[in-house]
Formats: sequence, C-alpha cells, structure tokens
Amino acid sequence: MERYKAAVRGERNIQPLSDDYIKFIRFAHDRIERTGYGVIGMITNHTYLSGLIHRGMREELIKTFDEIYVLNLHGNALVGETAPDGSKDENVFDIRQGVAIALFVRLPKSPRLRKSTEVYYANLWGLREGKYRYLW
Repeated sequence: MERYKAAVRGERNIQPLSDDYIKFIRFAHDRIERTGYGVIGMITNHTYLSGLIHRGMREELIKTFDEIYVLNLHGNALVGETAPDGSKDENVFDIRQGVAIALFVRLPKSPRLRKSTEVYYANLWGLREGKYRYLW
C-alpha cells in the first residue's frame, strides 16, 4: 500500500487509501507485477477515478499496465449524483456508493517500453434498467 500512499504522504487524511477495495486492487496489481503479465477485472467503488487522494494510486497503475479500460457506472447517491442532462442517475446495485468496472492489462513479455499507457474511459449515466441493457 505504501506505493499508493507515497505521492500523498503529506496530505492530512490518507485514510481512504486503506479502503478494502483499494487493498484488493493493490493485491492484484502486485500479482501481475510478479508474473509479468495478466489481466485484472474488478467492479469497485468509483472514487479512485477522480479522488485527489488517489492520484498516487492512479500513477502507479499507469506505470505498470499497458492498457486500462474503465466504465464508470456512476450512481453515487452519497453526493446526489445526477446525469449531465440533470436527469436521475441510479446505481446498478442496491448501494449508495457509485461503482465502476475496470480492466487492467499487462501484456506478456512487455518490458514496458511504451512511453504511455492506453487508457480507455467511458461514463454510463441514467436509470438502472438502461444501464443493465447497455451492459447486456
């Protein structure tokens, strides 16, 4: 976890970096680094995608992976999230925290010669049923 915390060590509250979902991402991240290649696929809290305190985590992920795919499903009732057009935005689960689907890819025998990681990001807003249809 220290790698994710190093860039923000001077901040007042880095407690969010100790959330269980971040520990699971870090565990999988470590396994990929040890094997040298692989794919991680997770549905998690979406806070790490834009949280200021998570910037070190995002930086470490970009350093390791060749490709990152993120579908931000939003639905964060804790902050009263709404779609950009002002319409209702619902979570795909019966929880209040927004969620995202992420795939992190490290290609076989990739010495990380690439100068950049390919990041593919999309948002999905709206009602739960519409999100279900899109995901199906």
